[in-house]
Amino acid sequence: MNMFFHIIFILFLLVNCNSWAAKLSPHCKRLVTKDHLKNLSDLIDTQMKSSCQISFNYVKESDLNHPVCFLKAAYRPLGDLLRNEMKFKENTENSRIQEMLFESHANLDEECFKTKADESQSSARCIKKFSLSAEEMLELVHRYFSLAAELIFNGKDFSQDCSIIFQRCTDSQNEATFSSDKSSQKPELRDGQRMALIYVLVPSVLGILLAVGGLLFYLHKSRMLARRRQERMGSDMEEQEGSPLRGGEDHLELQMQGEL
Repeated sequence: MNMFFHIIFILFLLVNCNSWAAKLSPHCKRLVTKDHLKNLSDLIDTQMKSSCQISFNYVKESDLNHPVCFLKAAYRPLGDLLRNEMKFKENTENSRIQEMLFESHANLDEECFKTKADESQSSARCIKKFSLSAEEMLELVHRYFSLAAELIFNGKDFSQDCSIIFQRCTDSQNEATFSSDKSSQKPELRDGQRMALIYVLVPSVLGILLAVGGLLFYLHKSRMLARRRQERMGSDMEEQEGSPLRGGEDHLELQMQGEL
């Protein structure tokens, strides 16, 4: 019996040790350091203030509300952003920082996240279009690496399956473009939705116009009839007033002719 408990205890230690080792992998912890974050902050500070915006694909963190799954979902679009959108003159301090970030990013999934194939595929639905200034875009990059460094330092377990969490996202093609310009955050209608809206609105507008036209015609007709009725009544009254007077004149004329 004691042997059985010893075996159970040893298995328990092995499972926990393996799990702990996976959470606090030394190589993983070296991928994002304070120097990385400091250099990235310096890179943000050197950006010129500009109203020009950069369009790129990324993941909105609040859509998932799950730090680990956000890091997994945003991993691929972040790589595209670092590769295609962050462009600096070669052999400069900024280009050196960019290369350092890209190298750190390239090893994050393999050493820390270990994203499964089905997770990677389902996370694509969380990708959306963003349109931000260069400074705002770099702040998103800083946020990503800061969150990764925090979770890695705290020994967060990245082995959990995020496929279910990714189902919270909707098709990125049906979503709004996220921009620092609030006027551009309205959802864009797809062609099918636009045509359906036209089919609904056009008959409705025509029906309203016909109803208003019919009402105006009825009012116009009613006014014409009322005016004609008033004119008839006026002419009838004139005839009634003129008839006795004419009869009296004829009678007086006959009397005068008789006396003569």
